[in-house]
Amino acid sequence: MATRVTSPLLATGQIGIGLRFGFGSTNFVRPNDWEAEDRHSSVLEMASTDREATIRRTLASAKYDVDLHWSAGRLAQTGAHRFELAADSTTIEFVAGFQPLAGLAATSHRPAIPQRRL
Repeated sequence: MATRVTSPLLATGQIGIGLRFGFGSTNFVRPNDWEAEDRHSSVLEMASTDREATIRRTLASAKYDVDLHWSAGRLAQTGAHRFELAADSTTIEFVAGFQPLAGLAATSHRPAIPQRRL
């Protein structure tokens, strides 16, 4: 998933990009269970650069990573499964890649998100 947001409200901190992860549900109308915060985990791992991070997700036996890359600003975990990207400019570009994991060995074989200057 990729997006670009342009607004003067970004630079003033009045708006940002929010990510929230719910627990899966079998209900077709409401596919996420937002009340089951204790049934899954979301762990933020910042990369060595200030514009990359990984959110490690676990839902029962299912595990996946969400690899994030952004052009400006900072990412913070604001709740158990909530994250906010606050920009420091009027434009921000954001890329999220989802990668299922079969186990620890799978992490070394993940294809990297193409590195491109945002």
